[in-house]
Amino acid sequence: MDELFQFLGGLVVYGTVAGGVALGLFKAAGERMINHRFERALESFRDEHAREMEHLRYQISGLLDRTTKLNDKEFEVIPEAWSKLVDAYYTTVAHCSSAKQIPGVDRMNLAQLDEFIQGSPLTETQKADLRVSTDKLRDYSKMIYWHEKAHAENSARALSNYIEKFGLFIRAKAKFEAIADMVWAALLENQLEREDQIPPEKGKSDRRRLEYEGKEALKALEVELHNGLWTTDLTPRPTPPNHK
Repeated sequence: MDELFQFLGGLVVYGTVAGGVALGLFKAAGERMINHRFERALESFRDEHAREMEHLRYQISGLLDRTTKLNDKEFEVIPEAWSKLVDAYYTTVAHCSSAKQIPGVDRMNLAQLDEFIQGSPLTETQKADLRVSTDKLRDYSKMIYWHEKAHAENSARALSNYIEKFGLFIRAKAKFEAIADMVWAALLENQLEREDQIPPEKGKSDRRRLEYEGKEALKALEVELHNGLWTTDLTPRPTPPNHK
């Protein structure tokens, strides 16, 4: 009987040891499997993160490149648009002014008259007609009107065409267009009066609007454009003046 108990006791001890070994082996295998899966998940996360970072760098690089090109184009377009706007404004104001002075061609001798008209935009036919005119001041005023009108309209047309062509790069496009509209309205009103389609000294509202309201709009736009062109990323962009 004692031998039987000893045998059974040995089996229990052996089973306990074997079970412990098996449990240890299973635990070690489980840890290796978990660690392996964790490493795979971590590697996958690193790869995904690297791809996202590369995509982000690509987007930022493209955005910076596009912004740089747009800024370069804006710096090219804005000064040219401003130059055409100023030219159209002052050319039109001078053309439509009722206070502009006419050279005293009626008081010039033939030598003085010839020297003067050689530097004028008059055609050769008009120059010949003016030399023999009996009312040189009246005839010169009529002749020069068409040249000044054409010059003012060409300036206005150059402005409108430029805005239409490069308006994509002009942030204040609507303000350019508003002043250009005033220029065209003043030119039309002046033409109608000079060609006797409206009574003299009547309906000067568009010319007055250009001279006074247009002047204020021009000044406000100049401030806005100056701030926009000269402000860098290192300084805050000033708020454009509010002109109502």
